[in-house]
Amino acid sequence: MKKLLSIVASVMLMAVISAKADAAKTTFLLDWIIYGKHAPFFVAQDMGHFKKRGLDIEYRRGFGSGDTVKKIAAKVARIGFADAGSLINGRANSDVKVKEVAMIHAKPIQVVAFLKENNDWKSPKDMKGAKIGSPVGASTRVTFPALAGANGLKDGDITWINMPYGQVIPSLLTGKSDAAVLFATELPTIWPKAKSVGKTVGIFYYGDYGVDTYNNGVIAHEDTIKADPKFVRDITHAIMDSWAWSVLHVDEAVKNFLKYAPGMSEPIIRGHYAIAIEHLFDDGVRAHGLGYMDFDKMDYSVEILTKLQNLKKRINTKDVYTNRFLPQWPAIKAKLGDKAH
Repeated sequence: MKKLLSIVASVMLMAVISAKADAAKTTFLLDWIIYGKHAPFFVAQDMGHFKKRGLDIEYRRGFGSGDTVKKIAAKVARIGFADAGSLINGRANSDVKVKEVAMIHAKPIQVVAFLKENNDWKSPKDMKGAKIGSPVGASTRVTFPALAGANGLKDGDITWINMPYGQVIPSLLTGKSDAAVLFATELPTIWPKAKSVGKTVGIFYYGDYGVDTYNNGVIAHEDTIKADPKFVRDITHAIMDSWAWSVLHVDEAVKNFLKYAPGMSEPIIRGHYAIAIEHLFDDGVRAHGLGYMDFDKMDYSVEILTKLQNLKKRINTKDVYTNRFLPQWPAIKAKLGDKAH
């Protein structure tokens, strides 16, 4: 009898453990297709950063930051990775209740890519009349009006050609479109393809031409932040730990990621990843650690995007982000006092 009770107790215990594990499983929505810049996220999954915090995470590819923001706002998923510009746009125009809780692309990463042989452009102001191929939801397209406004381009000066992501680069290389708006992390995929057809890629960084804003970070719904701060804190800590580890262990991070992108070569993945690492750091990050968002820079991001994208309203900057879930929050709070957010 005692043996039977022991077996029953063991089965019940395993059921409880299994139920807790299932309850902890959650979907993490990425910004775009999975490629080399996402390698550190998979470090968090495969090297124990999530597991030690009791998290069971499933990544799903995104369809543009704008789409990811909408899905987090609709509570399709609890956590995501999306562009601050798209989030600002969503809060201003649609009142989405979503915040950035850790910044990954602290340095502006958006670029316009074009073929030098086809267009002798010296700056974005020379792009009048250009045809740009892009998916509708791409964050680089959502924030392009800011680049256009900063460089004297008006509505109607650019023609958008709607297309799925898989057609963007072929369209550019065959001359069906004049330009593509991308993240710089995608350039290592384009460079060798352009070279193979005897072309050279020119680029304009948004940040070099008047749009020095925050880009992609970890996002969560305000309701999730309020109802389950431990979850937000745990997943933010795990992700920031994995990015910090990946900066120091590049080879391991890249090799771990290879199994998630079997169609990509290791040199291409390394190129994606190297550019992502370059954009981790700005002055705020150097002063306060990975993931940090500075009020003045975020305020500038809100201001310039509101003005140059003609958003419906100027939102409160502090509604866009918070640093309090970062691992270094106590140090930030001690250093900045009332200015910490």
